[in-house]
Amino acid sequence: MAGFVYSAAPEAAAKRALDDQLIKENTTGYVRMDSEGYLRDLIRYASEGKIEVKDKARGLQFFIIEGGGEGLLTDDMAGIDASRYGVGGGTTTTGATGTSMVFDLNDILVVFDAKGKLINSCHLARPIKISTAKDPLFWTEKTAEKVYKAWDNGPVSIYRNTNFDIKYYGLKVDDSVGYYQHGWVRIDIHKREATNGCIFIMDPATPKYSKTNKTILSNWEPKFIKDIQAAVGASVKSNIGTMRMIEIK
Repeated sequence: MAGFVYSAAPEAAAKRALDDQLIKENTTGYVRMDSEGYLRDLIRYASEGKIEVKDKARGLQFFIIEGGGEGLLTDDMAGIDASRYGVGGGTTTTGATGTSMVFDLNDILVVFDAKGKLINSCHLARPIKISTAKDPLFWTEKTAEKVYKAWDNGPVSIYRNTNFDIKYYGLKVDDSVGYYQHGWVRIDIHKREATNGCIFIMDPATPKYSKTNKTILSNWEPKFIKDIQAAVGASVKSNIGTMRMIEIK
């Protein structure tokens, strides 16, 4: 399909086949991150009909589609494995030197309201490995995967974090194993800045993360976060919805 960007990730072929099928059943321009119909169909088809957007839900409906970003990637992702993208010089909240990170860049997060109306969608940048000069196993793929898999059917809350240099509103998921509740591993989803394993919302308008730009970045939030706050009528709120995890296979 001309105009669509797929990477060399393992999920890319399956996502391309799924998109081809959906395009045949719909119209030109259907495959878009802002298309409610496409995202509804993607959730249903990718889950083999086991998961669907509801028209009557108890709260917001969150969906992370692993590999769902394939076909919707930027041009620079063509020909590389977007699920394992290495970055040198990444920054943890401690500012550890000699840091390198590996990100999964081909997942998307989609949220619908309780009546099934699309609120917003975004690409995610999920750290799956973080190594520092002092700690080569600072964040491991094994732990990253355990947390991710434990999110399915977990309650989602939005909260304010002021513990670090950059202040942010983040989405946290009460996982099924109790990692977050017990403080064993606390991973949330927020704007792009420093990370110890937290997942970034990819918004092209994100201010640059630097020592001289911290106030600007602290005072800025992605449209994805603002749209959720508008939907729930609050800046922070517990149990605003449920997360469902879907894999492209």
